[in-house]
Amino acid sequence: MIRTTITYKNKEYPIIEFTTSEGLIDYIAEKALWDAIKEGYYNNDKECERIDNMIFYYCENNTFEESDEFIKVLINYL
Repeated sequence: MIRTTITYKNKEYPIIEFTTSEGLIDYIAEKALWDAIKEGYYNNDKECERIDNMIFYYCENNTFEESDEFIKVLINYL
């Protein structure tokens, strides 16, 4: 599990990169990222589509303030 960020319109949003049980890399983000990109996504903005396509799941805002152990449990639950 790697905590990192993605930049959209010069603002950074936290994302978490993790490896699935199948060995694939996936990402979760907080809903703040979805709120930022959703208008563009629905208007066929390619950057917004690219960002959304890489996100596996959007969590409630402030979820990433929880401990790594909590995030690992959340990922396993997804």
